Amino acid sequence: MKFSKYQAIGNDFIMVTDTIAKGHSETIRKLCDRHFGIGSDGLIIAEESRNKEAHLFMDYYNSDGSVAEMCGNGIRCLAKYAYEELCLKTNPLVIDTRNGVKYCELEVVDDEVRKIKVNMGKASFNPEDLPAFYSNQRINSKEVFNGEELVFTLVSVGNPHIVIFTKNLSDKFICKMGPFLEFHEKFPNRINVNFAEVIDRSNINLRVWERGCGETLACGTGATASFAALLKSGLIDQSCKINLRGGSLLFEKDIDDNLIMIGSAEKVYDGEIGDSFHEAFIKTE
Repeated sequence: MKFSKYQAIGNDFIMVTDTIAKGHSETIRKLCDRHFGIGSDGLIIAEESRNKEAHLFMDYYNSDGSVAEMCGNGIRCLAKYAYEELCLKTNPLVIDTRNGVKYCELEVVDDEVRKIKVNMGKASFNPEDLPAFYSNQRINSKEVFNGEELVFTLVSVGNPHIVIFTKNLSDKFICKMGPFLEFHEKFPNRINVNFAEVIDRSNINLRVWERGCGETLACGTGATASFAALLKSGLIDQSCKINLRGGSLLFEKDIDDNLIMIGSAEKVYDGEIGDSFHEAFIKTE
């Protein structure tokens, strides 16, 4: 199986067109393993879309083999991969996801994709859209979790997020609260946990504990959800920079309340999985 490795501000992905690993959770876990496999935060299979509006479908899996609805950094990597490697020379590039169709506007210089502007759609603050076992919206709510009183907002941007407003971005706090909240009984499909520190009205520091991955250097949907939550709370302007451990993303809101994410993506290398390596994993399913 041939593959390409891509990364977007430190969030890294295995990119393939081969569908042989599709749905094989154990195989995907092995491929994403950083010691025994290729190593990545997730696997993206570029497939033909059944939606006639889209140019391709993003079949995305977390590093633990679980299916995810969307991935903001992943879709930028896929857009660059599709334009440069799959020769889908169209702009904007329309990508179908489990969270619907996303429009990717490409900044191309000398046939190289430098930046990608993705319309991430609108955010939802309704608990049933995450889902979460709350009867009402949770915006700037206070609640005690794992011995800590948190101020948080629940938001869906196609996948579920809790955004915690905090000045504490320490490793100890992240590792204490991230896994506890990811698997909390209030979130039946688990949840992504975002720790957001407001620097000023146009700058945010963010660390993210991703569902199915643990902490990653960056999370596009986590940054989108945090932007939406902070906007809802009136703490930031309608355009801002979000600084993650792997780099920064720019965000803005358009006149239709769509959330726009702007960032880069980078090809790291191409490779090929050996036959014996691959066959051994398929047999474990």
